[in-house]
Amino acid sequence: MRRLALALLLSALAAPALAQSPASSWRLVNRTGQDAVSLLSTEAGSAARGRNRLRQPVASGAEKTLRRKAGSPCRLDLRVRLADGKEAVAAGHDVCASPTVVLEPAAVQPAAAPAPAGRRRAAG
Repeated sequence: MRRLALALLLSALAAPALAQSPASSWRLVNRTGQDAVSLLSTEAGSAARGRNRLRQPVASGAEKTLRRKAGSPCRLDLRVRLADGKEAVAAGHDVCASPTVVLEPAAVQPAAAPAPAGRRRAAG
């Protein structure tokens, strides 16, 4: 009886770990007509900017495979900076359910304005 109780307890503790999404990879396909020079990916809806995920530019017509760590969110906001300074945006894309992100010319828009700097205190 003790062994059964212990086995049930261990399986209950292991279930949440198994429910986390495993590591995976996803592809970014650039069809914007110009080089992608940076990629910021953050959890969907997050105010964070994220870090650049590209080590080198991705040419138009090319693709880049990226890795997602186990337990990382699947639904991402993706912001790709293009060679001319404009951006291609894919908001709320689930890279686990749909691991190919295709950026078309219709996704290109003027770059978002940088976040305003904190207010400076007046001297005096």
